[in-house]
Amino acid sequence: MRTHELAKLLLEYPDMEVIMQKDEEGNGYKPLRGVDFDCLFDVETEEVFSTEWSAEDAGFDEDDWEEFKNNTPNCAVLFPGWFQS
Repeated sequence: MRTHELAKLLLEYPDMEVIMQKDEEGNGYKPLRGVDFDCLFDVETEEVFSTEWSAEDAGFDEDDWEEFKNNTPNCAVLFPGWFQS
């Protein structure tokens, strides 16, 4: 799903809390806390990397990290949090 598709879906409903399902089986739920737009998603390993990480942080050597960053489009990662009163 692209960001504009998510925005369109969310704008169809009144102001409400967004809850994230933990897994396909529904074994837990948490409210959405934020969005990180500085991420790269490796479709082969299903891992997410921050564009702000160094090659060492990401587990790459410098050349491979630069190639990965240059050939992998940014993605938005939604992350959970806790309800605040």
